[in-house]
Amino acid sequence: MITTGKNPKRDELARAFGADEVWRLNELSDAEIVERAKAMGDGLGAELVYEASGSVKAVPLGMQLLRNRGVYLIPGQYSNSGEAPIMPQLITFNALQLIGSSQYSMTDVYRYLDFLAAHPELHERINALITRYPVSDVNRAFDDMAAGRCVKALLVKEENA
Repeated sequence: MITTGKNPKRDELARAFGADEVWRLNELSDAEIVERAKAMGDGLGAELVYEASGSVKAVPLGMQLLRNRGVYLIPGQYSNSGEAPIMPQLITFNALQLIGSSQYSMTDVYRYLDFLAAHPELHERINALITRYPVSDVNRAFDDMAAGRCVKALLVKEENA
């Protein structure tokens, strides 16, 4: 897993989901990350890269991690976070497939729910990603996210409200 910040809880969960290593964009150069990633496999690059950080710096790096005919899923860019310099020749020469997604349909939601129903072994892991806060603790939720004390914050209705 490649991340932009240090969050020990997220790192621990990534390893629980199967990540062998966690690298940080602010600690390693792109060249070091590409070299390490290629050394982990057969030296050709990844078949699939999934960009979910929302960091524009991650986008061109993901393209460098792919092997010929690799697939790049980019659902993580939901806001204008700036420009990302890319090398279009990587797309052409390596026959890359870049797939973005900003929308989903109710059919997709049914598929997600069917997947979750078919894989109850994932429920505990997914639940571990979420820290619940009463709405009145919204500022604490933001503080905890910024400090890396939680991965995803969920505001919930207070019982006695």
